[in-house]
Amino acid sequence: NFAKASGIVVFTITFEAPVAEEEDAENVMRSCATSDAHYYDVEGLDISDAFASIARSINNLRLIE
Repeated sequence: NFAKASGIVVFTITFEAPVAEEEDAENVMRSCATSDAHYYDVEGLDISDAFASIARSINNLRLIE
């Protein structure tokens, strides 16, 4: 929360969280992300799509700032 409060953009990914712990992992990671748009819940090869999306977001931030 300190990072978000300091204006740092935080991306988080929940990757193949165990089913028994999935909801807890999702809630923790979602709460750490800057917003829901900065949180990814992925399985398998979808991880590459999440990283590509994060890269696009970072490039857009760099162009704006």
